[in-house]
Amino acid sequence: MSNKAIELHDSKIEAVHQAGDHLEIHFNKAYVYEWSGVLGDNGTGWGQCARFVLYSPFLLGRWPVFPESIKSGVLEVGETVYDNVISLPLDVSEIVKLSLSFFSKEEVIISASRIEIYLEGEAEYIETVPFQIFEKEVKKQCDE
Repeated sequence: MSNKAIELHDSKIEAVHQAGDHLEIHFNKAYVYEWSGVLGDNGTGWGQCARFVLYSPFLLGRWPVFPESIKSGVLEVGETVYDNVISLPLDVSEIVKLSLSFFSKEEVIISASRIEIYLEGEAEYIETVPFQIFEKEVKKQCDE
């Protein structure tokens, strides 16, 4: 079984579009981890297009000029906090808060009633990623 997650740090947003009741964030190169979930196994890092869709969004802050890379980010879904790394797939219909800081110094906070995250197109291999990066996620899965 393969596990995937998007690392917000260094992922690059190409554009943001408001469409009706939702906001779409388009990544031209999201950094995606993939790993087996087996304790001790290394994973891989990939570059892949992605799309975040946030419904009924409320935005605080200012977007940078795109394209721009994310310096850090946090997604809060109820009691769950994804600090820079978001497990996939994700489609949650509850109040969420996405906080993004960019290398260009701008920051945004988006509250929404739902978030969907999609990977799109072909992934491009970047690197092998040491197990220690995934250790916390693997242990969390073993506890569930």
